[in-house]
Amino acid sequence: MAGLGVALGEFVLLYSHDLLQNTQATSAQDINWYHWRLLTYRGLAIATVDCMLGVVIYMAATGRYGFSGVSDLEKIEALSKSLDVGVSHVRTSLFVKSTTTRNESNLNEISEFWRTEAVNRRNIASQVEDTKNQVLERVNLNSINDEAFKFTSSLIDAIAATKGPVSNIRNSTELSTS
Repeated sequence: MAGLGVALGEFVLLYSHDLLQNTQATSAQDINWYHWRLLTYRGLAIATVDCMLGVVIYMAATGRYGFSGVSDLEKIEALSKSLDVGVSHVRTSLFVKSTTTRNESNLNEISEFWRTEAVNRRNIASQVEDTKNQVLERVNLNSINDEAFKFTSSLIDAIAATKGPVSNIRNSTELSTS
């Protein structure tokens, strides 16, 4: 809002001033430096507005003006609510666990489920490891690295040929190969 006020003030001052006054000046003493002074005053006004805004932001951030943040009581209340939710989740999971362990058929089904799940995970992990090893055997990373180096070297040579010698780039590529 203050920035708009500065802009509006400058607009009013510019268009209320006689623009033809300097066109009729015959010497340097007759020139009215109104526009140049206005630029100076604009800079000072913007700096003042920035300073005031900085002070307000600092005061608000340190809790001395305006928003003081969440009070300690509200923080404690929010923390206790989240702890209550956590305790209720733990109690619920303990209730489900005790119910399933008391019932023999449920316990057997759950144990069988986790046994088969462990076997499935081991199978999948071994398949992923085998596939990764097969891919790494097929791909020769050293040849890909050499091919990329040759391509970039030829590209740098082409750039150096069009723009003249570029010794720093050439030296850095030679150092990376050794």
